[in-house]
Amino acid sequence: MPELVIHPRLVKALQAHTPEQLAGLEENLIDDEIVLDPIVYAVIDGKDIILDGMTRWELIQKNGLTNYRVELFPGIDSLDDAEDWVFYHQYNRRNAIQPAATRKLLGQRYNKIKGQRGGDRSKGQSELLADTKSASTAEVVAKEAGVDESTIKRAGKFAEALEKIQPKIAALIETGAIKGTDEAVRKLATLDKGKQEEIAREVRVGNAPNLQTAMKKKGYLRKPTKKKPKADADPWDNIATNIKDKLKSEIKPSDAELTRLSEYDMDKQREIVGLVGKAGVRNLGQAMGEFDGPPKDAAKQEIPAALQSVLMNRWYEQTEKTLKRIVVEAKVHLQKTPYWIKELSQLCDDLKDYAQAIGNCQPAVVCPACKGKKKDDKGQPCGWCQSSGVMPAWTYRDYKAKTSGKK
Repeated sequence: MPELVIHPRLVKALQAHTPEQLAGLEENLIDDEIVLDPIVYAVIDGKDIILDGMTRWELIQKNGLTNYRVELFPGIDSLDDAEDWVFYHQYNRRNAIQPAATRKLLGQRYNKIKGQRGGDRSKGQSELLADTKSASTAEVVAKEAGVDESTIKRAGKFAEALEKIQPKIAALIETGAIKGTDEAVRKLATLDKGKQEEIAREVRVGNAPNLQTAMKKKGYLRKPTKKKPKADADPWDNIATNIKDKLKSEIKPSDAELTRLSEYDMDKQREIVGLVGKAGVRNLGQAMGEFDGPPKDAAKQEIPAALQSVLMNRWYEQTEKTLKRIVVEAKVHLQKTPYWIKELSQLCDDLKDYAQAIGNCQPAVVCPACKGKKKDDKGQPCGWCQSSGVMPAWTYRDYKAKTSGKK
């Protein structure tokens, strides 16, 4: 039986696990009483180095399991070749791992090859780069992974930043437990240990949805400003490479929409383009409006603290729009022949479901028009709250807009 060893260099290429994932894997191994997947290893410098199954091996050792298999993978005789093998093995699983983990893998691959291009290389590395002497490192890795060069370069900076962040926090970012933009991750890497823990804690306890929000609240990250292209510049020059084909062949934006899209950074451009075709978003203009959220003036309106989390929530706005659409479609069906009955019945069911959803979140306040008395100053039934004494949130917004002179 080989004396299996876990090498620190290969551990870095693995996706981090959350405590819940580790606990689940351990529970499965103990319940099954057998380790189904083999532990794959290679003999390097006289040592039996594990290539695949490092986490399983640690759990096997911890729980004293004996029903497992090992397999020798021939042809790997250096740590550089072993790293290549682990990279490809992990990258081929990218659909089953978090996006941040995939970016870390690509970034590590890019940084490794970039560092080796000027120094000693293993046999595998020399063969990989022999036919790409004129190509940049980013081109080489981009061709391997099937992505564009800018994605590879950003992934390299992302991987470098994770190396400078405390391991526990970096693992939370990698597994998606803590979310943040590349800029936020790079900024976090420049902070000292205490500030990194402070920011991570803000996200973990729910005081902030992501790293960038937490750092802006603490003053560690400035709000980015949109870069406006020069008047004579071609907007296409500022568009991410991997979304150009979709824009040209499917979305076909107007010149104004394309110019506006080019003002966003490329990560945001991809998110915006990804919204087109979802949840009733029909064009690029709507996608940018959905991405930016409600207009600034709406946030300035006087809204009770108890309702702010509801009214500023995109889900709520989308629900309100959907309700209005259903009512409009119902009116259209009413004008048709008797064949509309079945369709209208379905619309009514949908309307009932959405109304129930709104009712469950209870977005209502005491009617400010009648002060909850259900009648106005003249003793007539209050029209604002329909004599209920309470005012729905969407009516409250209309009420405040009208009474303050806004449309």
